Amino acid sequence: MAEQLISKLESSLIDLRTGFDLRTIVFAFQRGGKTYINIAGKLSKPYDGIGKNSIVVSQENHVAYIAIMNGKQFVVLDEFEQREYASVGYPVFSSDSKRLGYIATENKRQFIVLDGRAGKQYDGIGIIAPIFSADSQHVGYGAKLGKKAIVVIDDVENGPYDNIAQGSPIFSPDSKRVAY
Repeated sequence: MAEQLISKLESSLIDLRTGFDLRTIVFAFQRGGKTYINIAGKLSKPYDGIGKNSIVVSQENHVAYIAIMNGKQFVVLDEFEQREYASVGYPVFSSDSKRLGYIATENKRQFIVLDGRAGKQYDGIGIIAPIFSADSQHVGYGAKLGKKAIVVIDDVENGPYDNIAQGSPIFSPDSKRVAY
């Protein structure tokens, strides 16, 4: 069934993902100048576009993606639209699939949106962000304040430093320690 549907959409197919159960199929396609997301047979409302390769399916088959409408971007989580921003980064699920975070930009300032709540604004946020601990209880990211770098762990700022390693912070496998 899915193969027949996909073959009909080949010319307009934008993105395709499967859930961890390999039964949930999520794909984006264009029709009439608008972009739609099909999640397990249920069609989204039309959008002006979606972020390139932005569809993410969690281990529990939650679906998140970047939608674009009227020049603004926002994350859609399980069919629920989050707040609009000038731009948003790729959504990231925690390992237990219960938390979602992403970078957002507004007025040339960047911040992390975690579980629907916008965090403190910075001059910049690291490329890889947010980073969840293995137990999904902690979250961290690198940020810029002026010319200095800081590391934010669970909303606590550490630093400032002249620089931090790209990809920092790194949580230990037991989630009790962090390195950056």
